[in-house]
Amino acid sequence: PAAQENLFAGLFKHHWGSVLHVFFCALIAGIGTIFTVFTLSFANDPVYGNNLGATNWLWVTAIGNAVSVLTMPLFAILSDKVGRRPVFIIGDIGCVIVTALMLWAVSAHNLMLAAGLGILLFGIPYAMTNAVWPVTYSELFATKDRATGMAVGTQFGFMIGGFAPVFCALLVGVGGTPAWVGPAIYAGLIASASALSLVFMRETFRTPLDQLGLTKAERAALDAA
Repeated sequence: PAAQENLFAGLFKHHWGSVLHVFFCALIAGIGTIFTVFTLSFANDPVYGNNLGATNWLWVTAIGNAVSVLTMPLFAILSDKVGRRPVFIIGDIGCVIVTALMLWAVSAHNLMLAAGLGILLFGIPYAMTNAVWPVTYSELFATKDRATGMAVGTQFGFMIGGFAPVFCALLVGVGGTPAWVGPAIYAGLIASASALSLVFMRETFRTPLDQLGLTKAERAALDAA
């Protein structure tokens, strides 16, 4: 117990900023639940989605996942060349745009356009974020803090992401807006929060393994040595 207390105390004393970065970046997981859960219900609604069909949207989800299996390794390789942050940020921005267009297409009762945009969302921008988040988060922490720091940051972010379909459902038609606008704004906010966190996060893809997650004092001591 004492060791655990020291572990958590050290984590939040020296790496609280990294934990917050992970938390806000992990909000992007909400895009996945909006796509797979909320949009499935939205498309099958007789009013908003004009019964585009649950089976149809399940096929869209399956195809989008299949495409991401092919694209994620490519984005991971790209992040090894240009950095984690650019790939992640572009993915976040793409999620803002494509999610809004997909929800609009569903509300317009255009199955083919909505399906194409859904596959694009899961296969390109959302795949970009999924390809790099594990290494992006882990490289913020030293080995002794890595598992704890990632666990604390991601699980709270994922928890909020899990409730994204509920929040989107509450925002459908809010204030007399078109049905897709509220959910699109919410999706845009969580993806933008992820991108903004990355803007202020340090790049780590060229940092030597033994220097990952060092505090300023530790880096200064290493440089002095």
